[in-house]
Amino acid sequence: MCFFQSLEPKLLELVSYYILVYRFIPRYGTMHDNIFSMPEIVEQNSSQVKDRYLKLIFDFGEIKVNDKRIIDHLAIRKNFSFWWFST
Repeated sequence: MCFFQSLEPKLLELVSYYILVYRFIPRYGTMHDNIFSMPEIVEQNSSQVKDRYLKLIFDFGEIKVNDKRIIDHLAIRKNFSFWWFST
């Protein structure tokens, strides 16, 4: 159980009035405006999250180490890299 889940509802409302609270579990019932559910945010923005994640993975694979891309360091054979299985 998360620390904030164990708080009494009134105390949670008071705390969330002064700070933003991010929960890593879905939101159930009515919550204060400053409490955000990470699963809900990801679900509501799934296309953008997916696009950003894929770009991040692609860009990371393009980083050069000793003048060679990470993708190339993990090459199994020509045009086939273990990189794409590890992400």
